[in-house]
Amino acid sequence: MDQTLFMVEGYVAGITREQVVSGVARLKAAATEMGREGIEILHVGSTFVPSEGSIFSLVRGASRSDVEELSRRGRFPFHRITEAEFVE
Repeated sequence: MDQTLFMVEGYVAGITREQVVSGVARLKAAATEMGREGIEILHVGSTFVPSEGSIFSLVRGASRSDVEELSRRGRFPFHRITEAEFVE
């Protein structure tokens, strides 16, 4: 299955590192659940910017709607989901 890399952007004033860690754990659990349902999706990683309350997550999935569903199931706040490219 072809997968696209998406950036999930979330902004939550006052969010703590512990809350982000908990949110990432929920995303991973939701990805596992979706995988059991035949939906291939992977949380690649997240970056937290505490001073701005910003969370930037990279997710590989077949569609934007799958990434939205992952975020909903993981109760992970997002404001925007866009296709992305990883550059080293």
